[in-house]
Amino acid sequence: AEAAMRTAAATEQGLVTGRYTAAITQLGDKDSLDIRLGGIYALERIATDSERDDTVIAELLATFVREHLEDEDARRLPPEADPQRYRLRADLRAALAVLGRRTHDNGIRPDLTGLDLHQLDLSRITLVRTNLSGASLRDMDLRGADLRGADLRGADLRGADLHSANLSGADLSNAVLNGASLRGARLYDADLISADLCDVNLSSADLSSADLRGAVLSGADLYGADLSSADLRGANLDGAKLNSTNLNSANLSRAQGLPPRLL
Repeated sequence: AEAAMRTAAATEQGLVTGRYTAAITQLGDKDSLDIRLGGIYALERIATDSERDDTVIAELLATFVREHLEDEDARRLPPEADPQRYRLRADLRAALAVLGRRTHDNGIRPDLTGLDLHQLDLSRITLVRTNLSGASLRDMDLRGADLRGADLRGADLRGADLHSANLSGADLSNAVLNGASLRGARLYDADLISADLCDVNLSSADLSSADLRGAVLSGADLYGADLSSADLRGANLDGAKLNSTNLNSANLSRAQGLPPRLL
């Protein structure tokens, strides 16, 4: 019985290896977008069927995105030709979507550090727990994106549209977000230590229990935002709009630019 089980396991692994080799061949096809897409989804099926290969496949897809992002046709204007934002080539977007699903299901953290994704439309993308530290996400469309637990330390998010995005538990320490829109975004328990939030639209955002120590919020729109239990020690709130802002149990020690009613 044990010998039969070992034989069955070896046979199964051989089949997985064959599927993996075929998918890699498809992924490397230089001429056909459809063949590359088939390889990406074949790798996703393998990762679902074989847990031992999940991490390797996530790393492979992250490398694929990194290496092909600078291709001439990687960024394409959409049919409506928005001059401010580009669509990512279909195979690269599919690879990111698969990575998002894998990180969501199994907690893998693919390495996408330092990527240049500026001006791309990745609205509603799922990149839970993805490492995007130091990445350029300037002027991106990330509306409704799921970035829970993502590592965005030092990322450039200037002018990005993160309306209704989910950044709960994300690490945005030292990130640059000035001029970004985070209307209605979820930033519960997010790390925003020393983040640059100048002139950011945070109206109706959930910043409860967020760590905003030393953050620069000058000129930020915090109308209707929830900052209950947030840590704002040493934060700069000069000129920030705090009408209807929930500051219950927030730590405002040494915060600068507070209106007289909060002193």
